Amino acid sequence: MKPDFEKVSKCVIKQNEQIEIFNSTTPEQLFSYLFEEMDELREVLEKSEFGSIELESEISDVFYLLIRLANHCGIDIMEGVLSKIARNNRKYKPFKTREEAKANWSHDKDHEFLSSWVKVYREKQAKVDTLKKS
Repeated sequence: MKPDFEKVSKCVIKQNEQIEIFNSTTPEQLFSYLFEEMDELREVLEKSEFGSIELESEISDVFYLLIRLANHCGIDIMEGVLSKIARNNRKYKPFKTREEAKANWSHDKDHEFLSSWVKVYREKQAKVDTLKKS
């Protein structure tokens, strides 16, 4: 059985706490590392032929740093990804092209939807947490 996202995220966070040089990293430094890793990923993708191990390594580096950055900034990355899925369904599903969707979905509408979605998600998560404790 493969570990779920939450377990992987907890492992990254725990390692971050245990490795001293990771503890003093600022969000700006993490972003810089992330940018370097994204550039390495781009380089792999630009090759006419690349190995899956090479691609997996670079994607994993980016993912690892995204988890670290989100945690450092106090962001629940799982909540954020689920919210993005919900917003994409509302924003893009009714339309045939990305341009048409963007023309019908403002930045304010995105934030309004996000605020209401996060509130509902957190209320449901609190209920689940309460049930787990009982």
